[in-house]
Amino acid sequence: MVYRNSENLTLCTRICIVSLLFCTGFSTEERSAFNSDRRRVEAPLIKSSDLDPSAAVFSVDSYGAKGNGVSDDSQAFLAAWNAACTSSSDSIFLVPHGNSYLVKPISFNGPCNTGGLTAQISGRIVAPADPCNWNPEDRTIWLQFSKVQGLTIHGGGIIDGSGEKWWAGSCSRDQNKVCLSVPFAFVVNSSSNVHLRDLTFQNSQKFHVVISLSKHVEVENLQIVAPGDSPNTDGIHIFTSEHVMIRNCTIATGDDCVSIIAQSSHIQVNDIICGPGHGISIGSLGKYNATDTVSDVVVNRASLSGTQNGLRIKTWQGGSGYAQGIIFQHVKMINVSNPIIIDQYYCAGSSRCNQPAPCNNQTSAVQVNNVTYTGITGTSATQEAIKLACSATVPCTNIVLEDISLQLNNGDTPSSLSANVQGSSTGQVIPPVHFSSPSL
Repeated sequence: MVYRNSENLTLCTRICIVSLLFCTGFSTEERSAFNSDRRRVEAPLIKSSDLDPSAAVFSVDSYGAKGNGVSDDSQAFLAAWNAACTSSSDSIFLVPHGNSYLVKPISFNGPCNTGGLTAQISGRIVAPADPCNWNPEDRTIWLQFSKVQGLTIHGGGIIDGSGEKWWAGSCSRDQNKVCLSVPFAFVVNSSSNVHLRDLTFQNSQKFHVVISLSKHVEVENLQIVAPGDSPNTDGIHIFTSEHVMIRNCTIATGDDCVSIIAQSSHIQVNDIICGPGHGISIGSLGKYNATDTVSDVVVNRASLSGTQNGLRIKTWQGGSGYAQGIIFQHVKMINVSNPIIIDQYYCAGSSRCNQPAPCNNQTSAVQVNNVTYTGITGTSATQEAIKLACSATVPCTNIVLEDISLQLNNGDTPSSLSANVQGSSTGQVIPPVHFSSPSL
């Protein structure tokens, strides 16, 4: 059964559009902290004079890079990396400040000999702008660090995916176009003990930063930026990884600010500023009847502004597995559509893009269990501020709402929708949610 709750749903036409922008519930102190957070995540620039004097430095310039933004510097990058990676002492792979380096798809591979390896990116790395200049068989990843243990990637530089022409040709924008393979911009793959920090990522062709098949990864102090209508430009995407910490990042893109999918666990997301974009997502899970699992995720202290969704768990019918042990806490919403949403009926376009995906009703589903929302406040851009749409055959269980205060931009109370949800409310919960049965 589906339950809808609403209170005081009349529109307040006397409030002008200007005042709506400030009707978010932020105090003066909170606004100041919000702006302070934005300043804080600006990546500190590290110049050559700041290099560790005890480490061997392998600059791409020393291996023939031109740094003019036009010449292909890929081979110089690869040569400098190989030298740093095979060094017997602590080493620095250096992309110097002040230059712009055009680099084609490249993989910086390990394992490496050195116990202390740093990739210091202080300059600007740009991708080829025209998809026609890419090898059709090499369009999956632009820059990749693979099979490396104990790596710090930092430097205050800029990684620019030059994604504009990729977006213009996307079948996500025009379903009459044939879908082409689009590369991820920056991937940490099959690695451990990696620290990625103090960088700006912008205008990626597809996802900006991907953590895959890795463990013990720290991501902090990143600024990730792309237009709000750029397709599939997720900020940080985590896939089959564990023990990942993301903190102090500002993300404004055309898709999820943070997305966490299949076989990932022990993920912490702290102090994130998100928007525009699609919010913070667990999933999608269970596509093509897959068995997917995500567990032990904590999202703590985030500000979401103008996003298409807020805190979302999305699963496909027909899948199996679970999303469990998830905590969302202390999150501020500013004009966010669907601030809290669990959708076990998620159905997006197929991989061919220009064909509709088959979304027939199926009985199997990914189990959503033990999810807590606490201290979620702010404004909803949609009438339904809370939507918990769960499977009739595999209902959501142990869903806890605690100290929730959401309102419409005009100050009215929004509504909620719930179906097949076992759970409970603690403290004040606005809008109220009706559970089909208490938590077990």
